[in-house]
Formats: sequence, structure tokens, C-alpha cells
Amino acid sequence: YINFEDERLHLDAASLGLILDAYQQIHPDQPMRDVHFLFDEIQEVPGWEKFVRRLVDSVSPHVFLTGSSARLLSREIASSLRGRTLAYTLLPYSFREYLRAFGEESGSKRFDTSTRNRTVARFDAFLAQGGYPEVVTLDEPTRIKTLQSYFEIMLYRDIVERFGVRRPHLVKDFARRLVSGNAQVFSVHKYYRDLKSRNVRVTKDTLYAFADHFVDACFVT
Repeated sequence: YINFEDERLHLDAASLGLILDAYQQIHPDQPMRDVHFLFDEIQEVPGWEKFVRRLVDSVSPHVFLTGSSARLLSREIASSLRGRTLAYTLLPYSFREYLRAFGEESGSKRFDTSTRNRTVARFDAFLAQGGYPEVVTLDEPTRIKTLQSYFEIMLYRDIVERFGVRRPHLVKDFARRLVSGNAQVFSVHKYYRDLKSRNVRVTKDTLYAFADHFVDACFVT
């Protein structure tokens, strides 16, 4: 297992082979074909795709890549690794999983009054807070700060940086409009007219591209 966000690692694509050398030196009798490689946030290393392809083709088929960046989307992984992959999206908690995080179950068909009221309260909190596992049991101030950091990371790393957006302030305004209309149909045309009324110059094509970027980053569906 290697976490490529570890600041002590200074690896580029050409030096990723050192991982195999190190493992063989530590475990000289272990057949490499049986080794399971787990690489977290490997997209931090430019050019990692060729190393992983070589690893899968000639060393071990047991390679697992995980990451929180939109740069590891299933279609990009498929194109980078040329069909050698099975992609899984890890979603936030469902409400049942949310209850389990508090040591509660939702399988019973009949609840006493106390359990029913507690479940309703949990559901209200679930609707307001969402189901990101890390924030479920945090106190409210810490939870709010953590969710705000998620928003900033998704906005600037997965959209502005990844797609080279030159007007980040407009993307942020777009994101706020999306969030304020949660569970409602969003109209690019109406948003375009709103920007026009505010004397903000932008083309509809740009706004449609923004919408695609937010879908790609799993910000909206």
C-alpha cells in the first residue's frame, strides 16, 4: 500500500519502478504475481498510467487504484489503461448506512415511539448534512468547516484546475446557484439570462461546458 500524497515521496513516472525494487528486496521469496498493489492518489504522479499498464501486464494483475480526484473518473481510467480496468464509484452513506454509523438499525418494520422519533430526527439531520462518512459524527462547527473544505476542493481542484477554467469567480457563482437549487431542475438558459441582467458577459456554450464539468466531478447529476 502506498499513499502518493505522502510528502516524503518524491517520485516521478521514471522512478515508479523503484517500488518494485523495494518490495523485492524486502520480500525476496514472494512471487510478484501474487502481490496485491494498492495505490492511493496515484494521479499525483504525472505519467503514472504507463507504469500501471506495465505492472498489470507483466508483474501482477492485482492492482487497485483509489483516489478522491475527478482525474480518476472511470472513463479516464478506461482510456488511460486501455480496457484493463473495472471501475467502482464509492458513494456517500445511504440513510440505512447513516443509521449504522450511529449504531442503529432500520430493518425493523415496527418502532416504538422513542425509536421512531429518533429515526425521524436522524433523517432530518441526514437531509441537512448529507452522508459523507467523515462528517457524520462530527460536532456541528467542525462538520460545517469540513463540508466547506470539500466544496472548495471540488470547485478549484476538480473543476477550475482540471479543466483550466479562466474565470473561477464565474464557476463559483455557478456552483452557488446549483447548490441553492438543490433537488430542482437547473436551467442553463435561465441562468444565462440572469447573468445577462447583471451585465456579466459569457456565452451559453461556456455555461453548458461548466454544467458538464460539474457532472463530471459528481457535484450534480
